[in-house]
Amino acid sequence: QQPQPQPQLSPAEKAEKEKLEELCCKLVIQTLLNSAKCQCSFAALGNQPELTVLLQRMGPKRPKLSKLLRDRPRTFTIFGGDSQCPTVSLTQRAMAEGRMAQVSRLKSKTDQSAAEATQSASRQRQRAAEKEEQRRKAAATGV
Repeated sequence: QQPQPQPQLSPAEKAEKEKLEELCCKLVIQTLLNSAKCQCSFAALGNQPELTVLLQRMGPKRPKLSKLLRDRPRTFTIFGGDSQCPTVSLTQRAMAEGRMAQVSRLKSKTDQSAAEATQSASRQRQRAAEKEEQRRKAAATGV
């Protein structure tokens, strides 16, 4: 029995499918970077609500999560394939890139927080100076 040919996707559908696949992979990367030992079982990944929503958006003909990850051997390492629930980890290269991206995001947030704190302190100093000026004028005029 020959497998049924898959219907051809339009360019827009294909682009949407690829976009959703990349979003799934990015979400898996973030999950792995935040998990113990940067590894996770497929079952635990499948229980991630955000990932489930993305996979469901791909429709009934979506690829399995395991296939999505196996198709990216430069990013994901899968081991324990003979067991009931294999484990996924990141390759060293992907882990290094992911950590660098995390550090960059943290630095950006820290820089933004520092700038906001500086602006807030400046506004407070300005208000204090204005109040002091008003007090001086009031004292000078005897009000």
